[in-house]
Amino acid sequence: MSGGFCPPAPEGTIECNNVLLIVWDPAHFAGAAHSAAEADRLIQWIRDTPRKAGFDRIQLPGDRSAAVRAQRLVEGIPVAEAVWEQLTRVAGKLHVAVPEGE
Repeated sequence: MSGGFCPPAPEGTIECNNVLLIVWDPAHFAGAAHSAAEADRLIQWIRDTPRKAGFDRIQLPGDRSAAVRAQRLVEGIPVAEAVWEQLTRVAGKLHVAVPEGE
């Protein structure tokens, strides 16, 4: 639709970003509440789909991020020891208090 080529572009053509982005505001159509309710209905319908043997759930985009966020809200964000040491050094130079680590 944008007139470009999917990579790799044919020999002799100008390489460019071949992206078309369309953003719709649901408030101008059926309304934000209706669109959200329909999205929720679709998600539930997908999750209720019978699964193949050996699969206990259906994972959708955003599920992993939500699980990681929930876990990190409880357990904190893991920081490598070397990174923590660098942050502590910089905090000391800036006279910033370092929170107690576990």
